[in-house]
Amino acid sequence: MREGILFFGSMTADINHLIDRWPEQDTVARIGASEISPGGPPQNCANALRRLGASFPLTIVSALGDDAYGDTVIHISEDNGLDMSGVKRLAGIVSPHTHVMVVRETGRRTFFYAAGANAHIRERLFEPSAVPNARIFYAGAPGLLPAMDADPVGEWAGLFSRAKAAGLKTSIEMVTVSKAENARMVLPCIPHLDYLIVNDDEAGAIAGVQLDLDGTFQWELAARTCESLLEMGVGSVVAIHHPQGAVAMHRAGSPIAAGAVRLPQDLIVSSVGAGDAFSAGYHFGLHEEWPADKCLALANAAAASSLRSMSTTGSIETAAGCMELAATCGLARPGF
Repeated sequence: MREGILFFGSMTADINHLIDRWPEQDTVARIGASEISPGGPPQNCANALRRLGASFPLTIVSALGDDAYGDTVIHISEDNGLDMSGVKRLAGIVSPHTHVMVVRETGRRTFFYAAGANAHIRERLFEPSAVPNARIFYAGAPGLLPAMDADPVGEWAGLFSRAKAAGLKTSIEMVTVSKAENARMVLPCIPHLDYLIVNDDEAGAIAGVQLDLDGTFQWELAARTCESLLEMGVGSVVAIHHPQGAVAMHRAGSPIAAGAVRLPQDLIVSSVGAGDAFSAGYHFGLHEEWPADKCLALANAAAASSLRSMSTTGSIETAAGCMELAATCGLARPGF
């Protein structure tokens, strides 16, 4: 029986800084706290799954340099119970790293990113026979892997095609780059994807719609977009999340919606990793073959739990703890 998730793609050392304000040029902002943690979309999702209590195998396929950043990422990840045997260390290459500046008052983030070893990742790094019994193949992210981004048909679409041929359920992680770039890189992958768990901006880039108007989630349009993306070729599941809530649709059902957890403002530290936490919650449910409403409930709860920490996964509780948090705080009313 297949079990576990195989993660492929960008992996970084995230150095998170909590700052008092975003400075004008040639001025100084004060750093209130700093923290280093493994990052990158697949890595964030895998670590969040462990925090949620996933007991199934979580394997990373990626590349790091032979430096202190890489050593730190490997050490923390292995301590978190991730299988890092698929990570290649590249001599003389710096490990990917990101300095994340989080403004204390607003939680808004700015990222300073060095690609390093990510520039050397190609789809051929994935070898299905290395993890023959995995259930889900989770890869990302277009926009962060230059060699693959240059040839999205041969590299990204080819990657997912090979994974599907190996019997894996496929899922892509996106990041918010320009809409044109997201469309260019992700549209060729759509026929090879089983799951598409994305935010409103990412979904809008693929479908050619605007799902946030002046800060308001367009709920009914999001539901229609879920249907459209399934019609475009996504095999099984589409879920779209937004700070106000989320909409999901499984191929065999109708669109469902859930409002965001009403987490008190004084508990919110940063939104870094909230999308990854949402994705982790949803993939937890998908792996365990839960119904859509239960997947969506855990995804929303995990995202809310993640908001209480400066790092991507530091405040995520077990699945039961996340659901208890959601029950205690209550949910906003969805738009349909």
